[in-house]
Amino acid sequence: MQVKYDFTIVDLADLSHQFGKRHPLFYTWRTFRSAIVAFLLTLAFYALTSGPQIERLVGSLAFVVSIFLLLSQVWLIPNRRQYEAYLRARLGSQGPFSFEVEITEAFLRTNQLGENTYRDWRGITGVRETKSGIWFDLRLGSFIFVRHSGFQSSSDRNEFLRLAKQYIHASGSDNR
Repeated sequence: MQVKYDFTIVDLADLSHQFGKRHPLFYTWRTFRSAIVAFLLTLAFYALTSGPQIERLVGSLAFVVSIFLLLSQVWLIPNRRQYEAYLRARLGSQGPFSFEVEITEAFLRTNQLGENTYRDWRGITGVRETKSGIWFDLRLGSFIFVRHSGFQSSSDRNEFLRLAKQYIHASGSDNR
């Protein structure tokens, strides 16, 4: 079964942003970096404030929590505009770009920007439907996303998803 559609830099930046926010490894790194920076800034805050010890400690505690939350939830996550600028520089255009996905019993094939890639089903750890498309999680940590707009009908989309799940299950891959 084959699906083909066009996408833009904005579409690709949105997917990259979603992936960066939700991937467990990126989340762990962001949390760790945020904790270190918050701790160092709090040491400086404590050293630069004066007054009774208890007030400095309470103020430092409030400061570290605030800074940690700000860093981990906002500052250390690239925003969509940053992804767009990066992708525009790499691809040299706003698009649209053609994207093609084909699934067979043997593999999942993608064709994007003139590059054909074949993936064995054992390298795909999961597939799920989201509100805007079908998301494949790959063993090496990346993903493939197939937009709903690529399907002629909802029954085609449902059949594509059913087949993908069947092929993943038949391969023995962990379908999380």
